[in-house]
Amino acid sequence: MVFFLLSLCLMTVLLAGVRIYRSTVQMGEDRFLSRTAVQYLTTRVHQADCAGQLSVEDFEGIQALVFRETIDGTAHKTLVYCHGGFLKELFCTDAGSFRPSDGEQLFALEQLQLQLTPSLLQAVITLPDGTCQEICLYLRSHGGTGP
Repeated sequence: MVFFLLSLCLMTVLLAGVRIYRSTVQMGEDRFLSRTAVQYLTTRVHQADCAGQLSVEDFEGIQALVFRETIDGTAHKTLVYCHGGFLKELFCTDAGSFRPSDGEQLFALEQLQLQLTPSLLQAVITLPDGTCQEICLYLRSHGGTGP
């Protein structure tokens, strides 16, 4: 009887430990994803901000953050947008015809909402667990244009 009670207590403690471990791992993954998404967008915007080649455009019904540049006399753009549950990035020529599914999947993200004024970019990201995080970035170049 004592052995049975000891085994039952041990099993209860082990199961509680497993639940706590899973919860801790999931919380760490969510925080990592949130920090990564914010840092990625901040870095991309600050890289493009120096040249003033930043805009928010419609990409087949999806809001996309667009970074323009000229390489060897050819106009290119990089689009950052959310499609199919992922934040995606697509580097292409201005003249090319591409679809949102063509982009490279960066990481899981449910939604990206963007608003651009001449001096401020506001982005709201929605993580897979449904939590939202707002980012406000001041544009040093004041060269951005609204949607």
